Amino acid sequence: MRNMANRLRAMFGQGANIGHNSAMIKPFWVKVRRAPKGCPFDPTIIVGGMHLANPAAIIWECLTDTEWGMAGAPSNIDQASFVAAATTLRNEGFGLAMLWHRQESIEDFIGGVLNHIDGSLSLDPFTGRLRLKLIRNDYTLDDLPVFGPHNATLNSFDRRAWGETVNEINVSWTNPANEQTETVTVHDTAVISLLGGAIVSETRDYFGIRTADLALRVATRDLQTASAALATADMTVNRDAWRLLPGDVVALQWPEYDYGRIAMRVTGVDYGKPGDSKIQLSLVEDVFSLPESSYVDSDGSAWVNPAIEPEPLAHQHLTSTPYYSLVLAVGDVAAEQVDDTSDIEMIFGTHPKVGIFSYEIMHRVMDPNGDLEWVGSGTVMPAGRGELATPLTREDVSVVDDLVEVSRGENFVAGALVWVGPINQTGELAVIRSADAAGYTLARGVLDTIPQAWPAGTPVWALHGGVLGAVGEERAIGESPTVRLLTNTALGQLDIAQASNLSGTMTGRLHRPYRPGNLRADGFVWPDPGWYPEYPVHLTWAGRNRLSETVLINDWTDGHVTPEPGTDYRVVVRAIEENGTVNGTVLDIWTTDHDYLLTEGDIPSALAGSPFMEVTVTARRDGLTSWQSPSIRFRGPFRAPTDLFAVYREPTAPTDFNVFILPSE
Repeated sequence: MRNMANRLRAMFGQGANIGHNSAMIKPFWVKVRRAPKGCPFDPTIIVGGMHLANPAAIIWECLTDTEWGMAGAPSNIDQASFVAAATTLRNEGFGLAMLWHRQESIEDFIGGVLNHIDGSLSLDPFTGRLRLKLIRNDYTLDDLPVFGPHNATLNSFDRRAWGETVNEINVSWTNPANEQTETVTVHDTAVISLLGGAIVSETRDYFGIRTADLALRVATRDLQTASAALATADMTVNRDAWRLLPGDVVALQWPEYDYGRIAMRVTGVDYGKPGDSKIQLSLVEDVFSLPESSYVDSDGSAWVNPAIEPEPLAHQHLTSTPYYSLVLAVGDVAAEQVDDTSDIEMIFGTHPKVGIFSYEIMHRVMDPNGDLEWVGSGTVMPAGRGELATPLTREDVSVVDDLVEVSRGENFVAGALVWVGPINQTGELAVIRSADAAGYTLARGVLDTIPQAWPAGTPVWALHGGVLGAVGEERAIGESPTVRLLTNTALGQLDIAQASNLSGTMTGRLHRPYRPGNLRADGFVWPDPGWYPEYPVHLTWAGRNRLSETVLINDWTDGHVTPEPGTDYRVVVRAIEENGTVNGTVLDIWTTDHDYLLTEGDIPSALAGSPFMEVTVTARRDGLTSWQSPSIRFRGPFRAPTDLFAVYREPTAPTDFNVFILPSE
């Protein structure tokens, strides 16, 4: 007993009393903790009242400790990179509690920490210091160094097939309440559906994680990588890459192979021998350019969904899927093979209550006896939804500083596709380019839509990867299918009888050519109503191509893109009154060009006095016209008045007037 007290005193710096009614002390265990030592930043992270270790501090101590660590000099460590990583991990609440067993090497232990945090530790050959780099969405695509035919040779480029992906990730973590291992599980329902319902599963052991929330986030992170058809590449580059290290991100742009600007993460660098002018890079497509799509289960008591009874979704819609979302779900080849007479459903909905964590899509099909029955066809997480707090003007880029009546706000993130306005042919698609304290920066009128003005209260939907990747049933164009959406909560699923019918008419949207973008008059996107142009007015627009705009989404003002073969444009000019009344059609032509010179001679004399000219440009291919068409309005030609006459009137002297003389002061 004395030896045990001495050991406890040595561990805690003070004694301990252990008592029992029997002559034998039963087995017992103690929980001990300490913070990493010797690092130049706060080594702890407090999560839910628990004092956990900052993973950057764990790695620092492993590298520098002279008793059990690698006894490296702190001067050999890139301190700035460790401080930056420690700050990010603290902001993420990424605290760990880990025990090093001497049976494994210290290098393997550090590797385990890096696996937890998704980071890389590499030697910078130019400073001679070890750099810690977290794999995070901490870059802007346009700011990345670009590698292409001008400075590199592409040795190989490959994309993982869907059959090589994993659609289920199980993460084991440690529950601090009982030190037992528990599990969270996430699935990519879109990939499961793509593989015909087959589940391909992997299990990851992250024993240093102490909360179910962090385990869930890490599982979702790993699933995003494992379930994506990521591209890999090997390149030989010039010395432009001399400062690249593993973990850095570059942009791959190769027009010859129709590769747009793709964000690629550096996984390996071979600088060659001294004097070599070439560098070898190994790259993998960066996962942060991809949408998320998953749902969650857990066998642990720490992960408990809010227990509410299932109820119908507050908002739900069925419409035709845009071509872009179909490609995300099935790939370019399968999307192009959809029959011209067929359409694909796009179904989404939401509810403000977080206890409703998903919904199952139910279609009515005929059973072998000829009777109709409801059959499930996939489970999807609710989309994000809010309403504009203030009006949104027509512009190419907007900052939405606030949304009201928000449901599932976590889906309003950079890169998300949003739908503004009605869920029909009048709605607008936009992309969230950034989301920060200033609000959401939107690239307006993307894909097959145009920027429009919207009043306060207009709904705004954030369509996450689960929505875009959850391909519905194939339907005939003109068909009006009916589905029901059954919400799922911790207490079960909504009864089919309680769900309302959801219908929509298939319009064949995915087959239509994209509208032209960047419509301008003499260089002005949306001319001021008071602007009087000098005629002739040069009308220009930029072509778009739905088949190639599947990785990077063009902004409204981006330049001309070669459209699909067989595309031409209808240019309609109408004479408009001040109040918007149409006086008549000035011009109606078809052209394969992407500009037109509007002269005064184009305007019939009967319409020459109209105050405005309104130009609308529509794309057409194979008899199909674009989903929407952009328009601009500007003043008609100034015409000097004619047939004026004047009337002279002889002045008359005033009568009956009085004069008042006021005395001077």
